[in-house]
Amino acid sequence: MSKKLLFILVLIMATAGFAQRKGSVDTGGLFSFQSNSGDSSYSNFDVRWVIGYHWGRSTATEFEPVINMNFQNGQSQVSTILLVGISQRIFDIVPDDYARQRYRKRDLGSAAGVYGNVKAGLWIDGFSNDDEEESGDVYSGPAFSLGIGTRSAMSKSSVLRVQADVIYLMPNGPIYDEPRTIFKIGVGFSVFVVL
Repeated sequence: MSKKLLFILVLIMATAGFAQRKGSVDTGGLFSFQSNSGDSSYSNFDVRWVIGYHWGRSTATEFEPVINMNFQNGQSQVSTILLVGISQRIFDIVPDDYARQRYRKRDLGSAAGVYGNVKAGLWIDGFSNDDEEESGDVYSGPAFSLGIGTRSAMSKSSVLRVQADVIYLMPNGPIYDEPRTIFKIGVGFSVFVVL
């Protein structure tokens, strides 16, 4: 009985090691900064990061934190959305024969494809005001996301991502008594990490 268990354990570890050698984890993202001075001056900084674990060529589990910092007229707001979900390749943009030849030549990267994703998580918003001694209200609630995008290999280990998402934030607290919907379009890069 112990020999069978040992054999199964070795087989599972070998399979996981093979997937990791293929570069099954990628990480990357994008950021933006906006500043406006005039009648109403403000600054806005937005960071969106993605960490994906690939279960195969078509499916990945992704963790995506989104952080937005807004500073305007002595007030500051930090909004965070933490999402976890599944990303699935819907179809390839390049023909199968061309993709097969490219996969044989390299271990990492991916051919151009269209991906859909479904994610769920939590939103957290914090406020502070320079004029008030006791400021620091924090609100949070559930968040859900649906998205579609493309991924194209830029090199052996880097991928160009173009992504459009609709993020639905459930209401919670006196300020957010109605649900909110955010539409995001982003262009960024991911780098495959060899484990």
